[in-house]
Amino acid sequence: MKAAFDPPLAASALRTRAMRLLDLADPHQVIEWANAALIEDPTNDSLVALAILDAEDGQEVDSALDAVLAEMGIAPLYPNEAAMILAKKTAEDIIANKVTPHDGAWFIWVKLARRVPEVEEALRVFIGLASEWEEDPIHREQYDSDIVRASRSLVRTM
Repeated sequence: MKAAFDPPLAASALRTRAMRLLDLADPHQVIEWANAALIEDPTNDSLVALAILDAEDGQEVDSALDAVLAEMGIAPLYPNEAAMILAKKTAEDIIANKVTPHDGAWFIWVKLARRVPEVEEALRVFIGLASEWEEDPIHREQYDSDIVRASRSLVRTM
């Protein structure tokens, strides 16, 4: 077992597992991630094992991804943790202009909060702003600013 892992690789592995846990990534996407991750860590045996799997066996892919995370010292995720990890990443993407405020808020609302009701309260501001954005075209610029502000707040508190 390695002593340390590249923090961006570990974060990427965690996000990939979160996406898979919430059925937002299919096994083929996990295999693609593993192959790309091998560039960063070509000697990671569990990553190699994941990268060469047949993507048709979703359970085997999930088990191999869990092994990658375990080797990194990362505990298995619960759905609420997965949703919040992805909400934080989406908020970071909103702040960095990688995704529009509305698209990010919509993803948080529809793809995360609806799938994992336990996080709905923590993400309520995004739900409300995405909904208002769709119903009130006159104030969309203000809603976009509010979504960016909510994103900064979420990233600060996580």
